[in-house]
Amino acid sequence: MTGIPVRLDLRWGDLDAFGHVNNAAVVRLLEEARTRGLWAPDSGDGAFPRLAADSPVWSVVADLQVTYRRQLDYEHSPITVELTVPTVSAASCTIGYAVCADGEDAPRVTASTTIATVDRETGRPCRLPEAMRAALEALRD
Repeated sequence: MTGIPVRLDLRWGDLDAFGHVNNAAVVRLLEEARTRGLWAPDSGDGAFPRLAADSPVWSVVADLQVTYRRQLDYEHSPITVELTVPTVSAASCTIGYAVCADGEDAPRVTASTTIATVDRETGRPCRLPEAMRAALEALRD
């Protein structure tokens, strides 16, 4: 894998009645990985700057695609979510995910989200801010 690796602990509450990670929990894990891997801490580093309450631009999930390749079993060791940025356009980007069990290279889940930027006041799509675009371009695979 050649992206940003994010290690996440599974939670007991992620399980379904069959003993594997529930599909809705997988989507929450993708969100957690995206936030940890790409959103900036208070320092301002990262592809998605920390948005202040007065930020004129919001980033939102516009599309989500998930492919469950094998069940993801509950484990005490962390999973790894590898993040990639396949595309960057004028007002959006695509983030790719490969979810692997500990010690495995073959993903159990692959996914992608399209993140769009919208004007905070109108809710209408707007162009990526230049700093965000530059950070995303630097991560493109």
